[in-house]
Amino acid sequence: LSALRGLRVGHGGVRESDPVEAVSRDDVDAVLPFLPSPIRACVELQWATGMRPSEALQINMADLDRSGDVWLYTVRRHKNRWRSQPRV
Repeated sequence: LSALRGLRVGHGGVRESDPVEAVSRDDVDAVLPFLPSPIRACVELQWATGMRPSEALQINMADLDRSGDVWLYTVRRHKNRWRSQPRV
């Protein structure tokens, strides 16, 4: 497999997946009363920020830049880090 090139977007006769849309706020609000408090907080955080579940669960105060009006969370381990793409 290392000798093969990866498929490029729009080439190779492969169907592209539809983009994943955000869950509606109404759907989130309908589920929240049934969740334990820590999970409810993670769901709220994910909905507001677009974080993946693993990112919301591994967040640490040391990873937050709270120096400005908007706090920045730099995810250390994420699925695209092998591409050297930062996730903030």
